[in-house]
Amino acid sequence: MTLNIIKWGAIGGLIMSILATLGYAIFPLDNPTTFQLAALTGYIGMFLGLAMIWPALSGAKAQLGHAPAMLPAIGIGLGVALVAGVIFGLFNVLYSQVFMPEFLDNYYAQELAHTGLTEGPEYDQKAEQLNATRDFLKQPLNGFFAMASAVWALGIVYALILPFVYRWAKGK
Repeated sequence: MTLNIIKWGAIGGLIMSILATLGYAIFPLDNPTTFQLAALTGYIGMFLGLAMIWPALSGAKAQLGHAPAMLPAIGIGLGVALVAGVIFGLFNVLYSQVFMPEFLDNYYAQELAHTGLTEGPEYDQKAEQLNATRDFLKQPLNGFFAMASAVWALGIVYALILPFVYRWAKGK
């Protein structure tokens, strides 16, 4: 069962990482439209990556000869989300620290441009807030936990819902 969780969690983490990379390669962060499309591609990757809970549940069913009970099924979903989150967190650190060290600067410059503010106290306050967030995420451990936690938060929802849907679709 553990290998099943690791396998599908790793596949989910790779899906997230590949789609995030493709999103930033295809949609550069140099204007608001492509910036939003790049971010959307990353979120789609998270949703598709966590959908790997479904084949993990199918793998458990094949191993057991029946669908796993509800609590173990939720555990499988949480395990897949944990593995996927770790992989995506590590990917984020590699991407933003090694492959594209200017990524966070570009990302938060677009975030600031996207606010519609150009000057004044609101602009200064927003710029200070975004720069603090950028500086926080530039620390590798913080960047890892921020991205992994985003996956884990969404993964909890998936892990609680998909076992119910799976049992309903497969007729127990």
